[in-house]
Amino acid sequence: SPFTVGSKVGRYLVTASSPVVPGSSVPFDVTGTNGPAASFPFLVSSAQGVVGTQLAPFSVALLDAQSNPVPTAMVHFALAGAPSGAVGQSMSVDSIATDSAGLAAVRLTLGDRTGLYTIVAQTPSYSGPIPSLTVTATPAQVAQIIQAQGASQQKQILTFADSACVVRVLDSLGNIVSGVPVDFAIVSAPGGAAQHMLTATADTTDANGLAETQ
Repeated sequence: SPFTVGSKVGRYLVTASSPVVPGSSVPFDVTGTNGPAASFPFLVSSAQGVVGTQLAPFSVALLDAQSNPVPTAMVHFALAGAPSGAVGQSMSVDSIATDSAGLAAVRLTLGDRTGLYTIVAQTPSYSGPIPSLTVTATPAQVAQIIQAQGASQQKQILTFADSACVVRVLDSLGNIVSGVPVDFAIVSAPGGAAQHMLTATADTTDANGLAETQ
């Protein structure tokens, strides 16, 4: 009867021998090959990196129903989403064949805006759902603090100013940066002035990169 190949790719060796023929051994070689592609996931579901940088490779795995690799299949990568106004984002390859482990890899260079970048992968060898990977771009190093609100006010003495003193903290590419400590201080006042004060001498930038005092 025919030999049934097992669930894993590789070499299967069958021998035939007879007790009436001492030392007899007739070999039969069967090589198990992969089945049709049945899964096509990214090896990670999400990632993050700093704006404007190239990230480590992201891989997809093309596997059959028994988790055997499917080699030499062409994989096409595309950047399916990026933050509004972002420029400079790119991928190291558009198309590449899977290797002996069924893997295909791409490197993403993030654009200049913080937010979500989405990579998708497709291959003619797989008809299931298109896999995607979402990468969160985080701000670069803090580079500047700018005035956002409250400049050049006039107000009667011994009353609160109408507007808070608000600053915004940005990175080197102009992205807002949250969680940055900011100190406020009165560094000059008219001679003989008294009772002037701030409601707070320290704050931390919020989700909009803003910190304030009044």
